[in-house]
Amino acid sequence: MRQLTINIPDAQYRFFRKLLEQLPWAEVQQARKLTSQPVEQKDAVKTPILSPQNAAEQQWVDGMREALQQSDDHLRGKIKLQDAYEFLREF
Repeated sequence: MRQLTINIPDAQYRFFRKLLEQLPWAEVQQARKLTSQPVEQKDAVKTPILSPQNAAEQQWVDGMREALQQSDDHLRGKIKLQDAYEFLREF
């Protein structure tokens, strides 16, 4: 397993975290604000469940979920995704 660190604006943090928590293979740890001290694991608080607030957010979530599922299926060898060269040849 690998670790990925990203910086998310405060306004989008809860929504993005909820998206990540929906992935069965992802381990989500409590984040810390960049201006504060690191949060100890024992002090971590589970973020409440959030839902998309409008149709545009729901469409984005659905698209992201589908793309992540396809990526996961590709990594497991269930499907073969089109590579960049094949994609560009279609243009």
